[in-house]
Amino acid sequence: MLFGVPIVAMLSISILAYRYINSKYKDFYIISFILGFICIFMCTKFFPWAYMPQILTNIQFPWRLIGLAMFFFSFVMAVNVCELINQINKEKIRTVIYILVILIIGIFTAFRLQKYNIASDKLTDREYEDIIIKNPFLSQFNLNREYLPNKANNKISSYLKEREDRVYIMQGDATIKNETKRSLYLSFNISNAKNAVLELPYIFYPGYRAEITDNVNTKILPITESDNGFLQITIPDTFENAKVTIQYTGTLLEKASYIISLVSLIIFIVYVVYYRKKFKENYERKN
Repeated sequence: MLFGVPIVAMLSISILAYRYINSKYKDFYIISFILGFICIFMCTKFFPWAYMPQILTNIQFPWRLIGLAMFFFSFVMAVNVCELINQINKEKIRTVIYILVILIIGIFTAFRLQKYNIASDKLTDREYEDIIIKNPFLSQFNLNREYLPNKANNKISSYLKEREDRVYIMQGDATIKNETKRSLYLSFNISNAKNAVLELPYIFYPGYRAEITDNVNTKILPITESDNGFLQITIPDTFENAKVTIQYTGTLLEKASYIISLVSLIIFIVYVVYYRKKFKENYERKN
């Protein structure tokens, strides 16, 4: 997310649009404008991030604030464009200008995205491949180091580099057959398990669910972090011949965020439809 010509242009016309803004929107307009520029300032090296807790820079907090800046500026830019276009009396001309504004934004976006074109075959690009291999910040899992759990990160050049993509028996005994792994889903059959502790071929992150089942019982297995930073489960000795399945189902917070986002989107759409209807009624009443 970057500042481009359309954004700079729509912010610059604030000088012309401000006097036409309805007084009941002005306070929010000013607050949004100020908060947007504060967020932009916080994305720069001039903000004293060096004196802040290191955790904020580890999670790339500074440059994520540009998303908040766009959130605040979106209201400002929309008001600027709408207020200036609404000064035109003829509705058809206003419609044409709205379409032109959208087209101009789309064209600039398309030009911007051209630099991300992947038409060239990266698989035959030896220079690209050499850069990836020699980059010390990338592991063979294509993960930046700051996204790795601490235990996995500490073993990135040893265990993590050599580990095969399969289930490991860390303690006890067991016979594992028919391993099937598809993305974030893994299943395998296990038998003759005695005090078996298994390390699964997934780096430890919250949100995974492990389940063991035989012809009689089904049990949810607690997932812990192994000493190597991977998912780890302990097989109950009561399961002689069973099937284990592991899949990513998401955390409770993740699921709640999806629900909140969906509800917010529905409320926003209803609000826009209602507000547009009221605006149209008021416009027709005045004219």
